[in-house]
Amino acid sequence: MKRNDILMIMPYFGALPRWFDLYLYTCIKNSFIDFLFITDCKGMNIPSCKNIKVVFETFGDYCLKVSNRLNINFCPELPYKICDLRPFFAIIHEEYLKGYKFWGYGDIDVVYGNLRLLLPVNRLMRYDVISAHSDRLAGHFTVIRKESKYSRDCYNIKDWERYLESNNVYGLDEHHFTEIVYPAQKFIWMLYRRVGKHLGIKYYSFFDFCNIIPRIFQRLYMKEFLTSVLPQDGEIWQYNTRDGKITNPQNKEIPYLHFLFFKKTKFYNAKTYWGADFWQINDDKLFNTDNTEDRTICFTNHEIYERK
Repeated sequence: MKRNDILMIMPYFGALPRWFDLYLYTCIKNSFIDFLFITDCKGMNIPSCKNIKVVFETFGDYCLKVSNRLNINFCPELPYKICDLRPFFAIIHEEYLKGYKFWGYGDIDVVYGNLRLLLPVNRLMRYDVISAHSDRLAGHFTVIRKESKYSRDCYNIKDWERYLESNNVYGLDEHHFTEIVYPAQKFIWMLYRRVGKHLGIKYYSFFDFCNIIPRIFQRLYMKEFLTSVLPQDGEIWQYNTRDGKITNPQNKEIPYLHFLFFKKTKFYNAKTYWGADFWQINDDKLFNTDNTEDRTICFTNHEIYERK
């Protein structure tokens, strides 16, 4: 496995989603990032690629490893609890990070476009934390410099042992960890509610402006890229298999697309979301890395299909 500067740590246990081959294809296209999958999915069809590594492990063995590394009793009922572990990945998976400058975490309900939009070389040189939300660290994609204080800031989360030993999912990655890494976030949120909102300033624009301060003094880059949007009828996001780029309905390129609000989710009661027949792509060879055809994959709030 060729070593890049960034290692994305991706534990995943359970059944793979229907779009996984597409997701994996977009990982491979971002060849400047290494992806480590820790999984019990024996059916994970991983092609021979320099930037992909798979470690097969049962969920029980993984939980035991976490318990030993953090000196807690980590035995959740469901793998989704792993989201709360993300701020601790640099400690839990320390042995895999030798030689890397950055580590990161994310979701697999995404397709990556050109991640250089989010992670250009000059930004990686300047900042210790880079994330695709302006108001919090994004659980679906955040990158942290290994030798920075942020790699161990997880221990500053109050009562973190109690949170991790509970079966409940608390969102430590997006909420509690953000409060530690970016303590001014609560003040900015309050300032928006009392001032910015009444002035008609858009929520994310307000945060993007205020985030100039942590960029300078804390080496944090938090900018809203609108990757987790609520899709409306008639809107189409497009992914090109040759150049690996994603464009939104306004034809603007974005670093990746998060499917959170395309699926049925507890976070929002959408009137329209993907049903059982949302996957309309029949050519499984489409996402073979040897395939150099110029093809376009489209995403709407009803389906994923190939544009003919």
